Amino acid sequence: MVRQSSLDTVQGGLLDINLNMDANVMFQNLLDYNAAKRVEILIVMRKLLKNGNGHLPFQDSSTNSIFDVLYHVLDDSRWEVRYQCLLLIGTIIPSSTSEVDSYMMHLMPKIISNLGHENVNVRRAALQVLHVYMKHTNNLQNFQKMFIHYGLENTEYIVRKGCIMSIGILFTADFENENLFPLIECLSKHFVDGDASLFYPIFLAMQKINDLVGASIFDQYLQKLDEEAANTYRRVLNKFTINDSRLSSSSGSRSSFSHINGLTSNIGNKLLKYDFGIFQ
Repeated sequence: MVRQSSLDTVQGGLLDINLNMDANVMFQNLLDYNAAKRVEILIVMRKLLKNGNGHLPFQDSSTNSIFDVLYHVLDDSRWEVRYQCLLLIGTIIPSSTSEVDSYMMHLMPKIISNLGHENVNVRRAALQVLHVYMKHTNNLQNFQKMFIHYGLENTEYIVRKGCIMSIGILFTADFENENLFPLIECLSKHFVDGDASLFYPIFLAMQKINDLVGASIFDQYLQKLDEEAANTYRRVLNKFTINDSRLSSSSGSRSSFSHINGLTSNIGNKLLKYDFGIFQ
C-alpha cells in the first residue's frame, strides 16, 4: 500500500530533478514494479507537464513511447498507481491533439474498464480521461464504438454497470448531432435480456439520450429497434409518466422514478448520480 501523502505531494527525491532529466530514467522507474516509485514518477511527470505548458521536456522521447509505457502501467493492480497513471494520461491528451486517436486506441480498453473499478478515485479518473479525450478526438463515432465494445458489451458485470452509469456524464452536447443509434441499440438489448439490476439504470441512460438528441430523433431510433425492446421502453416510460423535460427542468420536482433501485435523479443542469457511487 502506498501512503496517502505520497499521492498528493512528493517531498525531495525525484521532484528535485532537473527538468531535462533523461526520459529513459523516467521509464525505468515506471517499469519498476515498486508501487511507491511508480506513484512518485507519475506525479513528477504530471508536474513537468504543468511546468512545460502541456509538454514533457524530453528531447529523446516521443509521445507514442510514453503512451506505450503507460499502457503497461495501467495493468498495475494497485489502485494508487492506476489512479496516478490515469491522471497523467488525462494531462497528456490536450497536447497530443493531432495524433491523439492513434495514441489512445490501445489504451481505451483499459481506460474504459476502469469505469468499473472498485475504487471511486480510479472510476472518477477514468471518467475524467474519457471526458478529456472526447473533447480532442477527431472521431466521436469511433469513440462511441469503443465505448460500446469495451464497455457496454464487456463480459464483466461491474464494467458494464460502470459504463451505463457514466453515460449521463460522457454523452453531452458534443454528441447532439451524432448518430447515437448504435448506443441505444446496445442499451435496448440489455434492457430486454440483461441483468435485472441494470434495468432502471439502462432506462435512465436511454432517457438521457432522448433528452440529448430530441424526441423526434429518438423516436426514429425506437422505430429501428427490436419491437420487444421498443415496447418495453414505452411501457416503462408510460408507467412512470416521465416527460421529455425530466432532466432539464429547474423546478426542483422529482419524478416517481427518482428513488427506485437506489437511484437518484438530479433535476436541472446537474447530471444523474447513482448508487454505484462513481461520482460520490
